[in-house]
Amino acid sequence: MKRTFLYIPLLLAIVLASCSTPLTEEQKQADSVLFKQIHEYTLNPDGSMVYRYYHKRLYNTYQSFHRYYGETFVSFNPDYQTLKVNLSKTTMADGKVVHSPDNAFNEILPFHASLAPAYNHLRDMVITHVGLEIGAVVELDYTIETKAGYVPCFSEDIILNQTSPVKDLEIIVRVPKGHRLSNKVLNAPANLKEKRKTEGGFQVVKWHATEVPPIANEALQSDGMADYHRLMFSEWDLEQVINYYKNTFTKEINDDPSLDKLLNDKKEGWDKVEAIRNYVVSNINTYRVPPRNCGYQFRLPNDVWKSNGGTEGDKVILLSALLKKAGFDARPAFGTYSHLIDKEIGCASAFDRYYVAVEFDGETRYLSAIGYNSPKSDSRMVIVSAEQLDSIDAEGKNTGMATSLISTLSVDAKGFVSGTGTLAMNPYDKDGGMLGGIPRNCVKTEKISNDNESDIFSVTISNAKSEAMGVYFSFTLPVIAQGFEWVRTGELPSQRITPLHLPWTVDERYDFTISAPDGFTFVNPGYDEQLENGVGSVKIGHRVLESGELHIERQLSIYQSVIPAESYNDFRELINIWKDVNLNRFIVKSK
Repeated sequence: MKRTFLYIPLLLAIVLASCSTPLTEEQKQADSVLFKQIHEYTLNPDGSMVYRYYHKRLYNTYQSFHRYYGETFVSFNPDYQTLKVNLSKTTMADGKVVHSPDNAFNEILPFHASLAPAYNHLRDMVITHVGLEIGAVVELDYTIETKAGYVPCFSEDIILNQTSPVKDLEIIVRVPKGHRLSNKVLNAPANLKEKRKTEGGFQVVKWHATEVPPIANEALQSDGMADYHRLMFSEWDLEQVINYYKNTFTKEINDDPSLDKLLNDKKEGWDKVEAIRNYVVSNINTYRVPPRNCGYQFRLPNDVWKSNGGTEGDKVILLSALLKKAGFDARPAFGTYSHLIDKEIGCASAFDRYYVAVEFDGETRYLSAIGYNSPKSDSRMVIVSAEQLDSIDAEGKNTGMATSLISTLSVDAKGFVSGTGTLAMNPYDKDGGMLGGIPRNCVKTEKISNDNESDIFSVTISNAKSEAMGVYFSFTLPVIAQGFEWVRTGELPSQRITPLHLPWTVDERYDFTISAPDGFTFVNPGYDEQLENGVGSVKIGHRVLESGELHIERQLSIYQSVIPAESYNDFRELINIWKDVNLNRFIVKSK
């Protein structure tokens, strides 16, 4: 007991000495706090690069070292990069300093390269931190030297926020004097300071910020982490990066007898395009090696074909080459987010997804080589060539979603529900499904028409089984799969820190007229709820008509796709009413 009391003031002294300002209440509750973090980037005159990283981390909870920060993984390519650990030590709660022993440093094959023979040369250095306990402080300092030519350009796209709060953050960039360097900060912290100076033969830019908040653990945040503090810098402009990708991805595949069966298939047009794409997706293994870890270098299509595997970029190169070999107009395309578009700053990491753009019969489709989903127009932007930059809206845009289902249903004496209806959707994705909350084998749909406003479908529901509860039958009404149901909000917490992002504004409507068999009556209570606030409106009504039929009307409108944190409670109030399961079902009872 006596030792415990001695440790408490000593621990407090260590913590106070380790940071310039006291911990906030939020930081005291965090699993871990970064007292100091430094990122230092240097471009040498010969084109080689040096990256230095340093941090001083406080451990507040057992979870912080048992699950999150007990080890540090540093990825590197030994063929082009040299890793040197300059410092790894722990100051324990009682002030004892423990340096990491030699066996705390272990090179391993990265998990994402374990089933990727072409990338088995990559390595992760696992640095195991020792002497960890609540109140321990770890200092880590390492340097990675990169040979000239390994990466296309000297650039970086850095999220300043981390999974832990950061008390003090420094980012330092050095380039040879007179060398081009463009940079910008997105959502700059209020206290961010920038300094420029000359050191020897280098021009140096330094950014310094304090009290950087952590990344919030919340659903439905902005795509591409658009709401967080971010620094981008590069020696290239955006056109140079796009041209690099375009030239790297545009490769021809050499003749090979093993290609004949796939390319000489009797299918034509889009059917043949899909057949080739499906083969690449399903039969060529996907290696989940991040482009950064292989220097944004990609393999030739024949090598990918023969090895039967590749990264997403490798497979896009192969798919594009195969489609061109089959006679189609196919070009590589690159996915990014609107907030990362700046003509003056070209970061290789800004393009995080790759596709193949195919033009045929007056239509353009963007195909993934690793799955069957195409890029969403409300999320990533897809760029095929630098010529597009003049016509791109860098602010991005969100479309409106308008859906409706008008249906007449009947329930029989055994509790089976059947009926017809009309379903309208805008936008409509053929891979997105039609109705949710009802077995697919009970639903048939047929496209009636489409125009600039909506795609219209007839819907037939046959023998959907309701839930039997003694003399009652309860049936949950179907929902439009590509409507608000697609957002999957789950249970909304009572508070929120970040803005809530929806893929579109919402206008969703349902109109059900339901009849019961002879000898049954509806027991749904009459209900009429209407609520409108600054975010949107909801309207739900249940009433039994003079004919004995039950009429259920549901309407949801969300006026904006981005809900500020201060408006979150209004949004939550609307959605809690909308998703109340008792307001989306009917119950019948035998008389």
